[in-house]
Amino acid sequence: MNFEDLISKGYFLKELPPPFSTELFASKIETIMTTWESVFNVNTDISTGLGLTKLDEETSTAFKERIKEKANIFISKYNSSSPTTFSLAKGDLARRQLKIPNPKHFSHLAKLITDNWDEISKIYLLSEFSESHPIIDGKSRAVKTYSKSVNDFRERLAITSFNSFFEVRVDISKFYPTIYTHSITWAVLGKEDAKRYFNLKDSMKKEDWKTLISTDSLASLYEISNNIDIALRACQERQSIGIPIGPDTSHIIAELISCRLDNLLKHKFKNQVTGCRYYDDYYLYTTTRDQAEKILKTLQTILNDFQLEINESKVKIKEFPFAFENDCVTRLSQFRFDGNQRHYLKQYFSLAFGFASEDSSKADWILKYSLRPFEWRSVQIAKENWDLFESLLLKTALVEPSTLKEVTRILLTYKHFINKTSKKRIQDVLKKIILIHIETNHNYEVSWALWCAVSFEIELTQIIAESILKSNDTISILILIDMREKGLLNGAPDFSILDNLLKNENFSNENWLLVYESVKKGWLIPSTTTLLNDNHYFKLLSDNGVEFYDLNKQLGIIELPSKTKEETAVLPEATESEYFTNDIPSNFFKNDRE
Repeated sequence: MNFEDLISKGYFLKELPPPFSTELFASKIETIMTTWESVFNVNTDISTGLGLTKLDEETSTAFKERIKEKANIFISKYNSSSPTTFSLAKGDLARRQLKIPNPKHFSHLAKLITDNWDEISKIYLLSEFSESHPIIDGKSRAVKTYSKSVNDFRERLAITSFNSFFEVRVDISKFYPTIYTHSITWAVLGKEDAKRYFNLKDSMKKEDWKTLISTDSLASLYEISNNIDIALRACQERQSIGIPIGPDTSHIIAELISCRLDNLLKHKFKNQVTGCRYYDDYYLYTTTRDQAEKILKTLQTILNDFQLEINESKVKIKEFPFAFENDCVTRLSQFRFDGNQRHYLKQYFSLAFGFASEDSSKADWILKYSLRPFEWRSVQIAKENWDLFESLLLKTALVEPSTLKEVTRILLTYKHFINKTSKKRIQDVLKKIILIHIETNHNYEVSWALWCAVSFEIELTQIIAESILKSNDTISILILIDMREKGLLNGAPDFSILDNLLKNENFSNENWLLVYESVKKGWLIPSTTTLLNDNHYFKLLSDNGVEFYDLNKQLGIIELPSKTKEETAVLPEATESEYFTNDIPSNFFKNDRE
């Protein structure tokens, strides 16, 4: 595991528009962390006096207390932070709250993981069920799942269940949001050993504990996992319930816990149960219904012991034979565009819209999947059919704006077809999307609509701009400021509404990204001209030229396929995944991904 890779490819959410990047931060991370250690020591080493001078009327005891107080103020200021939230659609009406942790605390967590990767990765070997444990990727993300795609995972299910009559489908209710961070030590050592070493450390002097760590492998493992727990909590205001959804670090940590759960279940039933788990979804196989019910109850007990719960409304015990492929996926993937393209475009989108209307809770995934042949260019649109295709594409974005990333990429692919009429049509759809979703803080929909506007130099009205400025949407506001700099806003929106955010305390709360990036780029001018210098950590980032909004970034265009016509008729598989994949998710038939 490479530290710089984890920062550059495993930190920011893959759902963010393309200018949001951590590559510059990653390139400077070693220097920043080394320098910060020196800054921290200078401001907390009370033996130096911290630059204070004893007052004439002050007692020695009072002077020492004043030195300690100054050190404690510094520690308190920098010891934890709140992440930025990015709201993403989850099915029909629900939302998934993704998180972007503060760089100071995320980098410390990432460093602990990379430094101890050899020990951490051994825990994944405990599981015979996991198809989602992380393996090093180094391409689009720092890590990917063991199963390279959902199709691969479904093949694993078919192979694993060959000698079973019953399938038990279970998922963990609200998995990431309910993980108890102290259970990280339980996952790494086992709960009994973790508690034993907790009590042992609590009863020992620091020097004796350090000696024990150097000689006792379990004590060392406890220290590693406990430090990860502490670092993780620092990313979320020291909260011990839940972990941030989005960064690769959370995938890594969640799988530690899940693999321990898998091991406990397997141990309980020895060779009487087989199965696969993909993130929080269990597919367990056995011979009798009675055994299936015992497996379900045992898993429930194991989860409760880790302060987790089964999503009881989603539990299914099914007897073979039953269909294990979805008709929607099969029919869309096998659709042929041979012959009159205009005719087949109408048929294809009608088919996709029909499937989406039959199951509105899965409409986002169905329509994303339906856009694959155009995004991956296995189907190429003729110029004479662009007017129809553009209309169907924009309709898809309007009714299901979770497809905006895919729609934007497709529009960029055919940028040479975009004329004034097209830009007016795109503008009309984007305006509607923003006005509908800004009121409910739907960050994904608004930010991607704005980025689509940037991509095609489409102007937005003052009314739309001011509605975004009044929101608490960090990502969208930064794109909006970029649009102002590019002259893409009509009228004179009042950006002074953001002035109240330009304060030192906001470097440690959910506004950290907006405050740092807008001030660093000179987009917003704080009333306190020394604002960046007053925060030791963000001054360090600024001095090293770190920025998190790259003006040169854009969605990549998929290269034309080199395969034969027959091969490209079937949609290519996605290979990137985190808590859900770029392909159809493993829980395609359920609305339970947390």
